Amino acid sequence: LDRLVDDLAGTATTVVATTRPGTEVRAPRWHGIYRRADVVALDGLDVGEVATLVGHLGGDLDAHLLWERTGGNPFLVREQVVAQ
Repeated sequence: LDRLVDDLAGTATTVVATTRPGTEVRAPRWHGIYRRADVVALDGLDVGEVATLVGHLGGDLDAHLLWERTGGNPFLVREQVVAQ
């Protein structure tokens, strides 16, 4: 990714990537990318939003327990509902 960002400097290009919080600290080579990037931090869903998602997916799991297990990550919420 370092090389890609350098190679595309000055061009109208959008690069979308995901990382876990703290990656720039654990992987110092990412620090330069973070400095040049617009970083959008996404929080997990709150308990009410988890309940709404579970309902839309047709599940009947306890939203609070599911929120505790998944941290509100919608992908993990979905996977838990599908696996029930």
